[in-house]
Amino acid sequence: MTTRKYSSRAQQTTLTSGITSGDVTMTVGSGANLMGGKTPSATETYTVVIDPDTALEEIVDVHTYTSGNTLSITRPIDGSTAVAHSAGAIVRHMVIGRDLTEANTHIEGTLASHAATTSTQLRGVISDETGTGSLVFGTSPTLATATLTTPTMSAPIMTGTATAANITASGTVTAALFSGPLTGNVTGNVTGNLTGTVTGGASLNLPLAGGTMSGAIAMGASKITGLGTPTANTTDAANTAYVDTAITTAITNVIASAPALLDTLDELAAALGDDENFATTVTTNLALKAPLASPALTGNPTAPTQSSIDSSTKIATTAFVQSITTAPSNLSGVITSTGSITTITSQTGTGTKFVVDTSPTLVTPVLGVATATSVNGTTIPSSATLVKTADTLAVLSSTTSAQLAGVISDETGSGALVFGTAPSLRNVTVTSDGTTDGNIVLNCTANSHGQKIQAQTHAQAATNTLLLPGGTTIGNSNAVLVSDTGTQTLTNKTLTTPVISTITNTGTITLPTATDTLVGRATTDTLTNKTLTSPTLNTATINNPLIKSPEERCTITATAATGTVAFDTQTQGVLYYTSNASANFTLNFTNVDSNLTTGDSISCVFLNTNGATAYYPSAFEVDSVGVTPKWSGGTAPAAGNASSIDAYSFTIIKTAASTFTVLAGGATKFA
Repeated sequence: MTTRKYSSRAQQTTLTSGITSGDVTMTVGSGANLMGGKTPSATETYTVVIDPDTALEEIVDVHTYTSGNTLSITRPIDGSTAVAHSAGAIVRHMVIGRDLTEANTHIEGTLASHAATTSTQLRGVISDETGTGSLVFGTSPTLATATLTTPTMSAPIMTGTATAANITASGTVTAALFSGPLTGNVTGNVTGNLTGTVTGGASLNLPLAGGTMSGAIAMGASKITGLGTPTANTTDAANTAYVDTAITTAITNVIASAPALLDTLDELAAALGDDENFATTVTTNLALKAPLASPALTGNPTAPTQSSIDSSTKIATTAFVQSITTAPSNLSGVITSTGSITTITSQTGTGTKFVVDTSPTLVTPVLGVATATSVNGTTIPSSATLVKTADTLAVLSSTTSAQLAGVISDETGSGALVFGTAPSLRNVTVTSDGTTDGNIVLNCTANSHGQKIQAQTHAQAATNTLLLPGGTTIGNSNAVLVSDTGTQTLTNKTLTTPVISTITNTGTITLPTATDTLVGRATTDTLTNKTLTSPTLNTATINNPLIKSPEERCTITATAATGTVAFDTQTQGVLYYTSNASANFTLNFTNVDSNLTTGDSISCVFLNTNGATAYYPSAFEVDSVGVTPKWSGGTAPAAGNASSIDAYSFTIIKTAASTFTVLAGGATKFA
């Protein structure tokens, strides 16, 4: 049962700030006065009542208190309900029904109504006990160094050292009942295993069947005789005859039908050359042998030399090769030409290939007087100048443009050949290279600058004609094209539906239908009887306006208030969070200083939605700098309202640069 603390010196106090129904701490005006000198631990309680004798009365237990004004509480207690309490609520230490009920339970009840009691605690209130230690009950008691006078024990369990002059059992003493050393004489039968050392005389008989012995049996010079033949592969004791027969049978099975010279391990070792690494030795020697298939030989292997007329698959030695490749006496060097060569009586020139009569290929030959009249069927003129690949067209006869076009296959256009200086071109088409649109560049005299005429992109999907100015349309005079981006003067020109972005003019523009004065974009002008449709007015000054049912911008978002809530004063005048707040939060008004001049103010409303647990804005900022609002009624709200929409209204007045006075109202509950 929990230990409860009480004080006769406790003084009532009040909450310095409100608490919600879910808070587990509360802050009071004087924790020391309320606790009356009591400091309950984590397992102790001190009962107080919040808002006593009102509809909001709630009983809570204070725990883990040492000092200060913030108390840790467990709530609700003794049938009360956890509710929100406002700042200033009375907090009083009181005796409650639970305290009186528990006291009456102790008076009417048994020891079961008390906390668990140890044997030592019980001995302190009993005056005629004997012995010491823990309380012993009738069933399965544990006695330590007890003195029993002629007791009658039924199936006792004795642990530790049992000392007695004689322990006599009228019936059978089961060994399982004893654990630990046993000192004294034991008279009677011992049923079960006897583990340990027996000191002194012992008259022990093992049963004829089913007995089990453990530990070492010291026989000395004595022998165990009369053992029967054991069952194979069991834990039966074996006699010498059984062991001898088993060993002889095993050796016979190993030798089997081995020859007489290999029926011992010594004979087998001798047969292997007494080589304990016989398998490794054999493997190493085999690795030195070439395989029958595709052997890779090293060194200089030899083989018998075959006859020069042998054309079989036998190995040919170098001697065999030399005997069949000896050159005739009139040849020198190695013959590398292919084919069957039997006799060559003479040769001229050098090189590595033989030339035969039909279709030979000659490399830099020296020819004498030519006697042929044709080459590949083409007649060789009797008197003409040969043309080399290095010769130019100048060695040929004069060629016309038409003749040149006849031997060129990829030309474009027609007519005479055109050279670089002052050519005459007619109906020219400038094509693209596939990357850049077709263009013509007209360079200056120094060829360092130029003006480019370039075609429109393929995406335009149109072919247009650019007519240059000339003739009577410009008074038979030279003309200059104007740029679409440069600053130039147009004289006597008519512009049809022009788009004019910027007009620089200090006078009055005459409109096509009437004479009006346009207002300036950067000047102060007066509009009379004008209707503005959906205008955007930034920092407008309106004197004595008549406003009917003004519309105010409201931002509605399914967001839960927590952390820092940004209220952009440039975006809306009302910000409405429709999801239940999840924690107390900071409300930060942004874009205030940049949009207000000193002496101006702005009004904002924040709507916060709460669920069963209420939260509220506990801190405020203007452009991320902390401010303390002045609240309607003089007291800041210390809690929100559960299951409602709380409305907070603010008027922010700029009193100096980056300095503001904030007037606040709320929380107004809407439910």
